[in-house]
Amino acid sequence: LWQGLLGVEQISRDANFFMLGGHSLLVTKLLKQLNEKFQTSFSLQDVLASPTIVAQAELIDTHQWIHQTNESDSDNVEVLTL
Repeated sequence: LWQGLLGVEQISRDANFFMLGGHSLLVTKLLKQLNEKFQTSFSLQDVLASPTIVAQAELIDTHQWIHQTNESDSDNVEVLTL
């Protein structure tokens, strides 16, 4: 995603989006692409607080873990009638 938005071929996982030329318009495009690709609902604040690939990967992993945990919890729920 970053390569396409920033036009940079080689990007370190620790590189800062804004230090590579990212700006407000690009970060809103990145946010849209992240939410679509990974089926998340990150806010602009989430992305601004996580300006590296590593930090954004952690956000995605956490979101996916929470989503999977919630799904497995709902699968194990039994309805009791009193």
